[in-house]
Amino acid sequence: MKETYSSRIRSGSENQDQIQIEISLNSQNPTAIISIIPESAVLRGWRLPSLHFNFLTRAELNSSPNGTTCDVIGFVKFVGRPERVLKKGGGFNEFSVYRWVRLEDGTGGSPILLKLESSSQPETHAEFHPMLIAVCTNAQLVSTGGSAGGPPAVQYLTSTSYSQLYREGQHRGKQYTFLPAAQRLLLWLKYSQLEMNNYVVGGYFSFPPLPTSVEQYLSERDGGVLHSPVL
Repeated sequence: MKETYSSRIRSGSENQDQIQIEISLNSQNPTAIISIIPESAVLRGWRLPSLHFNFLTRAELNSSPNGTTCDVIGFVKFVGRPERVLKKGGGFNEFSVYRWVRLEDGTGGSPILLKLESSSQPETHAEFHPMLIAVCTNAQLVSTGGSAGGPPAVQYLTSTSYSQLYREGQHRGKQYTFLPAAQRLLLWLKYSQLEMNNYVVGGYFSFPPLPTSVEQYLSERDGGVLHSPVL
């Protein structure tokens, strides 16, 4: 057991009165035994720190700087097929697997784009599908484009090695279910008119998103100036 580095935890949201530690477990000689204790059996005398969340809505992400670490909750609209790319600095047979997910939370006018990297939760990754409420903690904001004369800025979130995913059936008893972010989403789902035929799974998603028309492509290529065709 040793004290961990502050750079490995979320910046600005941790409690400075608590000592952040990391625990190493033996894989053998002797093999470590892990017992999961239900939350109802946790004694107050153990003084375990409570979890801290930093939920951001789609509207709040618009004004957040690149690299922001946050939690998100939303209604799954699209789940892309698993894709793989060669790992940076790895060999020819080392791949990383990811899939794109779009979440709706009723703010911002556009969905939250989330890139889910493969993690230690393969079952949760495989069972992600549209029309369920999903939570991703410790996601990192990535902003691309937005330079003068270039394509418009595009934002997406990517899961990190500290992310935890929760889907339908895994929310009961979680602390975040009592937070305003979760209550606001449930209220929006109750009164919104969702078009169920627009919720899909599979297919291919290209990032950055392709232009929806020739006019948009020409406008972005020429820095926002659309020229009339010469006859």
